[in-house]
Amino acid sequence: MALRAQATIIPLAPQVVSTPRLYEPSVKEIHIKALHNGKEIAFQVEWEDETKDTRVDVNHFTDAVALEFPSSGAQARPHFAMGDKDNFVNIWHWKAVWQEKNEEVKIYATVDHFLGGVLADNPISIKKTPIENIVANSYGTVTSMRKNESHIRGLGKHSGKTWTVVFKRALRGDNDYEASFPEGGLVPLALAAWDGHNGERGGRKSVSTWYYVGLATEEKKTVYIYPVLAFFGALIAEAAIILRIR
Repeated sequence: MALRAQATIIPLAPQVVSTPRLYEPSVKEIHIKALHNGKEIAFQVEWEDETKDTRVDVNHFTDAVALEFPSSGAQARPHFAMGDKDNFVNIWHWKAVWQEKNEEVKIYATVDHFLGGVLADNPISIKKTPIENIVANSYGTVTSMRKNESHIRGLGKHSGKTWTVVFKRALRGDNDYEASFPEGGLVPLALAAWDGHNGERGGRKSVSTWYYVGLATEEKKTVYIYPVLAFFGALIAEAAIILRIR
């Protein structure tokens, strides 16, 4: 399951840009690897988490991780916090609860076998893959691209102390809302993670700002992930916001 590539460590910070905020996150960093073969690209993300949270109900929340890229139709680099009104982002969202029951997950309560969400064709009530393919252009604009979900293959495994999740997809997206990865080019990448045991869900998450994915062209194997110094500026700004709120 592991990718034979050099890992890059990406630090995460609490999401304090928009409500609901998170002030004490559990996931502080993610180790990420990536490879491509000229046709497909694969990302492996790994983070420490001693509890395997695969259940969702009133008092339980699922572990999750997401990769975010600018949509191929974006005219400029979007805001790392889920895009902006002029530039969309493409998010690959993996959840442990979908991993456990990826044949057909029925999350909402069942009363006499009546599943309101399933009957209403709610994409969150019916899942046939552990990954949701999302497009967004700011907070509260998340839209599931259900017809394109199967294009992203993924699998997660919990070792007892860590989660390892692999994402795989073709280099080129099917439409302007999906990310594309040109060989020899640089594509921004941001990460988000949720620890269900810590009550993290929705906007309560750990996030990174933009890094860059660079695809090599000669061997067609290695993918380089470049850090952006702007992260430290964002981290300082978020810390100032937290102090002011407190």
